Amino acid sequence: MSEERAAVQRHFATHLLLHQVPRKHECVKCKDSEPCLSSRDWTSIKFFIHTAIQKNKRILSGAN
Repeated sequence: MSEERAAVQRHFATHLLLHQVPRKHECVKCKDSEPCLSSRDWTSIKFFIHTAIQKNKRILSGAN
């Protein structure tokens, strides 16, 4: 599980910084390039990044 998280975060580091949810083709490309994600659906990758972005936004807004 942590290997999957690291792979997704590494692949979508720019998306996380820019608060952009990846598109389907980007998630499929990530899934194809990372063997540990072979059992995951593209939507689970997308929702993982979406949740991480929302979490980061909450943390940033609470800091002000």
